[in-house]
Amino acid sequence: MNKIIPKILIVDDEPKNLHALRRVLAELEIEIVKASSGHEALKHVIRHDFFAVLMDVQMPDMDGFETTKIMLEDEKSKHTPIIFITAISKEDKFVFQGYDVGAVDYLFKPINENILIGKVKVFLDLYTKTRQLRLQDEAIHQAQKMATIGRLAGGIAHDFNNILGSIIGYSDLILRSTSKEDRNYEYQTKIHAGAMRAAKLVKQILTFSSQKPKDHIPVEINSVVKEAISLLRSTLPSSIDLQDKVLPGCGSVMGDFTQLHQIIMNLCTNASQALGASHGTIDVSASAVELDSEFVRFHPGLQEGRYLRLAISDTGCGMDEETIKRIFEPFFTTKGVGIGGTGLGLSVVHGIIRDHKGEIMVYSEINKGTTFHIYLPEHTSKIIVDSPTTKAEPISTGKESILLVDDNEMLLGTTKLMLESLGYNITTESDSLNALEIYRSNPSFDLIISDQTMPKLTGVELSVKIREISPNQPFIISSGFSDSVNKNNYQSFDIDGYVLKPFTVSEISEAISSVLDKIRS
Repeated sequence: MNKIIPKILIVDDEPKNLHALRRVLAELEIEIVKASSGHEALKHVIRHDFFAVLMDVQMPDMDGFETTKIMLEDEKSKHTPIIFITAISKEDKFVFQGYDVGAVDYLFKPINENILIGKVKVFLDLYTKTRQLRLQDEAIHQAQKMATIGRLAGGIAHDFNNILGSIIGYSDLILRSTSKEDRNYEYQTKIHAGAMRAAKLVKQILTFSSQKPKDHIPVEINSVVKEAISLLRSTLPSSIDLQDKVLPGCGSVMGDFTQLHQIIMNLCTNASQALGASHGTIDVSASAVELDSEFVRFHPGLQEGRYLRLAISDTGCGMDEETIKRIFEPFFTTKGVGIGGTGLGLSVVHGIIRDHKGEIMVYSEINKGTTFHIYLPEHTSKIIVDSPTTKAEPISTGKESILLVDDNEMLLGTTKLMLESLGYNITTESDSLNALEIYRSNPSFDLIISDQTMPKLTGVELSVKIREISPNQPFIISSGFSDSVNKNNYQSFDIDGYVLKPFTVSEISEAISSVLDKIRS
């Protein structure tokens, strides 16, 4: 982790004075920058951030008073404490001139070394505490900004899910009724593929906004890294040396294998783009660390205790300070027009890590490279979770009666056609209170499928009302945006099934058959 070394500027036209001051201050953990004239001093304050300036008063061309006046008029250095060094008497009228131009203190020659050290320590301590407060404020502000953007992203994703649900649903229906020899079949396949890619992008937005349902189980970091690196080695150019420095048995975290895999893939892909066509190295390492109160004080998202620190480093082009401040914002990208990239990559990574109760930090220098440090709470278990596999989803049909409830009229019509194509008898309603009245008058539906996020009654609230009439009524929730109900916890709400929007015909078919098969048997 990079450590910021505070810098002090010493301005004096006498080399022996510069040497003497540097020797006295050498015991402090600071970086000393020297200037032999006022003009040279002004050049330094443009490039560096100083916690204090020791300024000789009498210098040729530009004296300390004039240099200080110009320095304090600059936005970057206007708050920098300036201490004058002079051989004039404390009673001399020029002392008042120094305070008038903005000096905060004087050191009178011959300089007492203890007084010099004491004064510098005062300003060093003030600088350190001010910087700590600024970092804490920036961290809190960043967390609040990301939370606000996350809520906005989640709301947008909800609307996109409904639109994509209709596109995917109609595409499925057309593909199932079109011969593969028909030229329109190819066109429709591409429409369907585009919609599915868009759905995947929406899921990334939901991940960023912490709304995407997740499975958190013990995952060994070593197994995730090995699979990601195995895939990356087949895609990265041979000019890049990809190093796996994660030791076997380094530890595990509570998380989602796929999402942790996505973090490594994304950061390593970004690292390869930073290297470009140049020869370079990407290192992936992990270690267990103990975070103390001092560390977590500057990182509000973390708590004291054991963490796994995953580090991904590259020797690429690096980033400047302004880029670093914005890289986790959604849709921010450094890629040029036409090069590709949505700008969602690092914001999604940030969302995943936040959901895993972790934190990500970046350290970078132009032309030297970048390192991402990811802190995830360590889990005591050493369970290795194999990578998920994709299984074929069967298309099941039936003749049962289904009450379908969704406040989005377009998606309601699409889903009705999808289910009717499977043979089901469908009754639709866009108002959850009206749906309840329909059920009261005819409590004989074999199944109810309801959206979760609706005005008046949510899907879960509707299920509670329905169960007051018929305690054993089968009930499925469909949702693309819900903090409270997801595929991991729906059973705790006494719900029989769950399907994530946007869904295909096969996905809704599988959800229905998994519930109705219990009744049929």
